[in-house]
Amino acid sequence: MACGDARPRSSSGGQPADDPALTPLQTDLAGLPPLLIHAASGDSVLQEAQLLAKHSRESGTDTKITIYPVPTHAFHIFWAFLPEAVTALSEIGAFIRKLTSARADSATSRD
Repeated sequence: MACGDARPRSSSGGQPADDPALTPLQTDLAGLPPLLIHAASGDSVLQEAQLLAKHSRESGTDTKITIYPVPTHAFHIFWAFLPEAVTALSEIGAFIRKLTSARADSATSRD
């Protein structure tokens, strides 16, 4: 880190944290496949999740955001006792099945 540069670099491979390649809110998201975003109502990054959904839609990406009424980030790991986590994981499964079946249908129609 250069003298006077206090930006964190530990998890960014040495790149500045505000590098557009590392910051989805500052990056062109055109051409991405459909995007599913989950956030918790009490999540410290809820606003960023909402901004990401808005930005990706504006970039032309098919985007769905679901905000679950739970107080914590990464709530999916509490599936054993948190009904919202089970619901979220089920939504992820349905999202993936829909995408992969559409891709399979598309491939079959080209044959």
